This record gives sequence, structure tokens and C-alpha cells, in this order.
Amino acid sequence: MKSSSVSILTARTTRVVALFLSVSAIALGGFFISQAYAGGEDHITVTQPSGYVRGVTTIAWTDNATTTVPNPFLIQYSTDNFNHGNEITTSGSAVLSGDVYSGTYDWDTRTSPHVNDGSYEVRVTDAQRSNFGTTASFIVDNTAPTTTMATTTTPDPSTGWYNRSNTVSDIVLTCSDAGSGCSVIHYQWGSGTVHNVAVTGSPATATIASADVPEGDNVLTYWSEDNAVDNSVPAVHNVEAAHSAEFKVDTQAPTVSSYTLNGLAADAYFNPANASTTIALTASEPVTWTTVRIQSATDSSVYQDFHPTNDGQATTTITWNGSLHGGGTAADGGYVITYNIKDAAGNTTNTEHSTPLSSPEIVVDTTPPTITLTAPTDKVYKGAANSDTTLDTSALSFTSSDTNPLTYTYSIDGKATTTPVAAHNDGT
Repeated sequence: MKSSSVSILTARTTRVVALFLSVSAIALGGFFISQAYAGGEDHITVTQPSGYVRGVTTIAWTDNATTTVPNPFLIQYSTDNFNHGNEITTSGSAVLSGDVYSGTYDWDTRTSPHVNDGSYEVRVTDAQRSNFGTTASFIVDNTAPTTTMATTTTPDPSTGWYNRSNTVSDIVLTCSDAGSGCSVIHYQWGSGTVHNVAVTGSPATATIASADVPEGDNVLTYWSEDNAVDNSVPAVHNVEAAHSAEFKVDTQAPTVSSYTLNGLAADAYFNPANASTTIALTASEPVTWTTVRIQSATDSSVYQDFHPTNDGQATTTITWNGSLHGGGTAADGGYVITYNIKDAAGNTTNTEHSTPLSSPEIVVDTTPPTITLTAPTDKVYKGAANSDTTLDTSALSFTSSDTNPLTYTYSIDGKATTTPVAAHNDGT
């Protein structure tokens, strides 16, 4: 009888101690597992969560107990090996399949109290509170990574463009993630192809080579994602909001792509005493027309400069009357065109000391031509007259001292001058 009293007292004492510890743990905001509570046979295995998780993650377990119905299960989480912890649910449910109960529960780590990014364990305990299983440590990561961008060069401060003098460098995108680490860095130019660069760890980098930075005014969008997964299919990682940066790149120098002389793409001949030449130039893009120069084809020190005022336009027109810089009038001969222009990005092209525009050419010609009658050789023109068909006919042929395009006028026996006749460019 004495032995029985000791057993009853021991059992009561155990229950009182367990109750006291449970109440104390509740007062401290957590729970405590007593030796009496934890002393049962363990036949519960918790297989999930594992690794890095985010958002809603699935808790999965099996219970091979067949003598009692284990539902409902108590599910708890802890950050310190269950010295303290918090309840997730008291209504976890498993379904018998063969001789094993299998259960799952979707746990939203974003709304569960006291859950921040960090290391956790999950414990599942049966309805009798006599058996439990605990996960290995896993990481909750609900924070998206951050991505920064860096270059080693800067645009032209006066224009805001990268140009031939201020070239763009490689662009380095750096992902940082203190939790699960970086998995992919994404970037996109404008609405073009999204580039996905697989990376590992933190920090992790992706480099855009300078040769792959497109010409023009373009927006670079970039963002990263980490390795934490939820229970969606396919699994979704933490993805940061996209960042953007404008890159204005123009490394192409402007050029004069075409021009006309007096409205034609042909040589222009004029005598400054009574005429002028109009030059219309077209550039490859809108430019600042710093200088347009007309200079002798044989002596670059003989020239006239023009400074058009229609900056920001792709075309300009000037008229030259033969006057020269420093005074005087252009002498007979060929004249060519050079130019100094600058585009909006700050790229300049100056041909004053390089290859001028020379075809077509401007020709100053102040010398009157002379002509020589070459046919008929006897200087007697025979032509049908007054319907007399017995007379032979022959052509009048002339040669000129001038190879510029000419027109001839002539009279026979002092009669009225005929309508001018155009000559070939070789003067015949």
C-alpha cells in the first residue's frame, strides 16, 4: 500500500510540474517541452519545410502510429530548438493511407506572428501530445534582394550623352541578398529581350559589356530574384521591384551625306561678276553648323567661310557670290566644300584639313570662250533653200576653247541670229 501511495504522488507531482511549466511558458509568450511531455515514442517524421522558404510554405509529415487516431495535430515553430516557440495551429490533420497517416498544412510565414527572416524549426505533435517530430533547421526569407548598377565612366557633362570622347564603360549589376542568396539578375533594354543571368551567392554580379550597350537614347531596366521558394507551382522566388536608368549613347560622328549646287547634283559654273552659286547641304543627323567653307581646289589658303544660324537642323543652305575671306574675288578654277559640324551628343566632324566635298564641284569661269568653225571646211554652207532640192546639205560644226557646257548662236549671211543650240560638255 505504501508503494502505491508513492506512485500516485509521483504521478501527481509530474502533472503539477508539467502544468506549472506550461503556464510559465505561456506567460513568457512561448512554450516549454517537459521531460514527461517529450518522453513518448517518436513515430512522426516531418519532411517539410526545408532549405529556404518564403510566403506560403507547406508543412508535411507522416505518423506511423496505428493504435490511436493522431488527429488533430499541434504544429509549432521555434528559433531556438524549442526552448521557446509559438503555435501555428492546433488543428493539423492527417489522412490514413495503408498503415501511415500523412498530413500537410500550408503555413503563411508572412502573417504568422513573430516570424521574421531567419532560421526556424517546425514541430508536429499528435493529438495525445505523446509523440512528435521536428524538422531540421530551415530559413525563412521573405525579403527581396537589392540590385545596384555601376559604371566607371560618365557622360559628356555638357550634353548628357556618352560620345566618341566620353565612351560608355561596361555596366556592372550587383545583387545582394542576406537570406537565400541571389539566383538570377535580369536586365532589359527598352521593350526588347529580357536577359536572365544565373548567379549564386551574395553579392553576385552580372556585367553588360560596353559593346552591347545600344546606340541612341535607351532605358535600362534591371532587377534580381533570390532562392527562397513558396509552395506554388512553379515555385516563386522573392523578386525585387525593377530599377531603371537612362543611357544616351552616340559614338557616330555626323557627316554631310549629300549636297546640291544650284539645285542639281552636278558641277556648277558661274561668273561672280553676274551670278552666284547656291549650295544646299544635308547632314546625317541634326547638327550645329559651325562652319561651311568654300576653298580653292588647289590652294586651301584661298577660301570663304560661312556660319549658318539654323543649328539643330539636318540641312542648311548658303549662297556664294565669289567673295573671299580677307577680300577679293575668286579667280577662275575649281572650288570645293569643307565643313565643321557637331551633333547633339557632342561628336564633331571637321573636314577643313581632310577630304573635302569635291564632286560635284563649283567652277568659277570669267573667261569668254572662242569658237572655231570646223565644218564645212570650205566655209561655204550648203543648205536647201526656197525648196531647191538640188543643193547639197551639210552640218555646221564648231569647236570651243572652253570645255564648260556652252550654247552657240549663229547667223548666216547676216540673217537673224538663230535660237541658241546646246553643245556637248566637250565643247563640240
